[in-house]
Amino acid sequence: MTLWQSIFTLCSVSFACSGLICGCSSDAELSLQRHETTGATLAACFEQELATVRSQLRDHEEWERTLLADKSDLQVRLAAAEGERDNLKVRAYPTESILASQRTVILDRNNPFQHFDVRKECGFDDSFDMEQFLVRASEIVRRQPDLQGLPSGSSRAVLSMLLVSEIFEFGRELPYDADPGCISDSIRELKGANYQVRFEDYQRARFGCCVDFSILLVELLKHQNISGEIRVSSGHAFVETTLRESGGLLLDASACLAVRGLDTRSTEQLEIYRFPTKDHSRKVAHQFRIVLGLMFELEALRAHDLARVSYHDFCQQYGIQLGGT
Repeated sequence: MTLWQSIFTLCSVSFACSGLICGCSSDAELSLQRHETTGATLAACFEQELATVRSQLRDHEEWERTLLADKSDLQVRLAAAEGERDNLKVRAYPTESILASQRTVILDRNNPFQHFDVRKECGFDDSFDMEQFLVRASEIVRRQPDLQGLPSGSSRAVLSMLLVSEIFEFGRELPYDADPGCISDSIRELKGANYQVRFEDYQRARFGCCVDFSILLVELLKHQNISGEIRVSSGHAFVETTLRESGGLLLDASACLAVRGLDTRSTEQLEIYRFPTKDHSRKVAHQFRIVLGLMFELEALRAHDLARVSYHDFCQQYGIQLGGT
């Protein structure tokens, strides 16, 4: 072999080896690049999945907190309901005994003003003065047919009580506040302790207490020549009217109740006439309390324990000066 042939052969082998090396290098780089691309894609997918799981976890934790709060609230309400149930059970037993021994009768009667806009029909929200209101209210009472199932001669007095009962709601304006809110107290919080409450203050008021119901009822009865006196017992005010045919009748406009028989010392039945009312939330609950109170304190509420209060003194005590007082 000549020198030139040897050189040519050596060059050919070198060229082939370099090509092989270059080919191997390119394959390795391509494989590495492919691996890097796949890893980046997977990382992005995992990050997205992680974000989704974290979001779901936050939602679940929020839902769990809501459930725990609801559970706590329900437990409080359940405890209150159980306490009220136990209290009613305790009160029910002696009530049943009283009903059996005293022969108390609770009579449900119809209320013609239950679905009646009394304030509008009486012009109570208009610019009427006290006398104009009494004329209109007396006329509305006169137009009503006599109520059935009441003591003889008591229909007009009871109708007057039912009309007055629908003028105010019983209690305060704040929701869930069952305590009575006298109009005189509310007005004097704004106008001072010495302010004399007028009829226009009553016209603006939507909520009243037993004082307000009783004063307005006495005024309406007097306008119809029906006697009406204030009677007070256990922090509650009623109106008593003495009727020629049936004797004394206790009228509670705060709770739509008429009671007969409190002034008798004999074994005559105590009769409680209960009327439906628009203000179911408060007046019906008040009816329940008054009826139970009457049955629990039958002897205590007889004539010698029901305080008689002069109407003039009663109005003066509460600083109320309506048209007829």
